[in-house]
Amino acid sequence: MDIDATDPMVLLSFAELALDTPDDRSLMDRVVRATVHVENETPVDTAILLYRGRALAALGLPDAAIDVFTLANRRRKDGPDGLLHQIRYERAVLYHETGQRARARQQFERIYAANPGFEDVAQRLGIGG
Repeated sequence: MDIDATDPMVLLSFAELALDTPDDRSLMDRVVRATVHVENETPVDTAILLYRGRALAALGLPDAAIDVFTLANRRRKDGPDGLLHQIRYERAVLYHETGQRARARQQFERIYAANPGFEDVAQRLGIGG
């Protein structure tokens, strides 16, 4: 199946569907390859980068995924808060998994300050709830 990687909505849809099966390494590789050209210029691009980061993480490339999440986090002006929190959260989880506990905690604290009910952030910070 060929996809039109020049159409951001097609690319976003493909990446989102592909991430339903993160154990399919071949499919994750296709997501990474299809999204290699994506710049973080629009909220759709930011969402595509979220899926690119997830695909890299699924391929066992946490440092590359962190880099993508960092790039995706740079566009804040018109990015939906929920999307930006998700990007920060997934980056924090990878920081934690790669032994960067202080960086992970810093990210979790920022997410908690903005949205105390987001995912399991309060629990990760040891805050009752």
